[in-house]
Amino acid sequence: MLDWVIVSARLLQFVCALVLFGFSLFRIYGLRGEGPGPSTGRWDWPQLSVIIAATGGLFGVLWWVAASAAAFFPSAGLFDPSSMWIVLTETGFGRIAFMRVGLLALSIAVIVILTSTRIFWIVQSMLGMLIVASFAWTGHGAYNSGLEGFVHTTADILHLVAAGIWIGALLPLGVLIWRSVHAQTATGAQSTLESLDRFSGIGPMVVAVLVLSGLVNSWFLVGIAQWSALFRTEYGIALTLKLVFFGAMLILAAINRYRLSPRLRSDLEQGLSPASVLRKLRVAVLTEFGLSIIVLAAVALLGTWEPPIAN
Repeated sequence: MLDWVIVSARLLQFVCALVLFGFSLFRIYGLRGEGPGPSTGRWDWPQLSVIIAATGGLFGVLWWVAASAAAFFPSAGLFDPSSMWIVLTETGFGRIAFMRVGLLALSIAVIVILTSTRIFWIVQSMLGMLIVASFAWTGHGAYNSGLEGFVHTTADILHLVAAGIWIGALLPLGVLIWRSVHAQTATGAQSTLESLDRFSGIGPMVVAVLVLSGLVNSWFLVGIAQWSALFRTEYGIALTLKLVFFGAMLILAAINRYRLSPRLRSDLEQGLSPASVLRKLRVAVLTEFGLSIIVLAAVALLGTWEPPIAN
């Protein structure tokens, strides 16, 4: 039961960290203004999304540390302050978690102190990138040393950052499309199209980094000599399923870029109602985000198992 608590805590951290980073970055390059619809008051919807992500990530880290401490000290129980402090200060992954707590707390403080300016989003994206990159030192790559450790850790960081850029942008894109559907204005649809174009502009580079860094990670964790482990071990089967869902995300992304976005542009140029294609885009983007959660769940699970190369 405790293993699933740890996996759940890891998943919550992944989702919140990637959203914090990718959402903040997308706010800089992909979202001009708030999009269609009214403001929500002191904080607009992008800020609210970021503060929820930062708060959820903070809880996820503390939950993970508490579960790990309970695994080390079974008699202490869950959320025991003394055992959690030992993990945070006397273990390598605990120190990284401590740093992650500080970065997330700083992100929340920035939300409260700064107004929604470009500087605000730059600071948030930088904090988010540091939080995302920190996962490279609490995964399997942290166990390699020397040149292998450097290459594996670098590949991990690139993989995590690229995943954050992609997955983190899906949520604001989905919200933007949803608001455009309800606003039913040409201006809102045009704003959505422009955001989709900006996201699509960096998409190929992001996918290339994900694929190449993923191959490097697979080399270190599975190896060519043990490729059959992909079909005969729990780790391999989970990794294979992760790749299948990642492939489904790629298919949806291609449909969005090469079919639905051009159709939205055509409808706007011809003065036709974009409602139908916007609804299809909404389903596609939110489905893509749902698939990304499954992929991250597989990553959270894989992090608790020994890779085939270790056997």
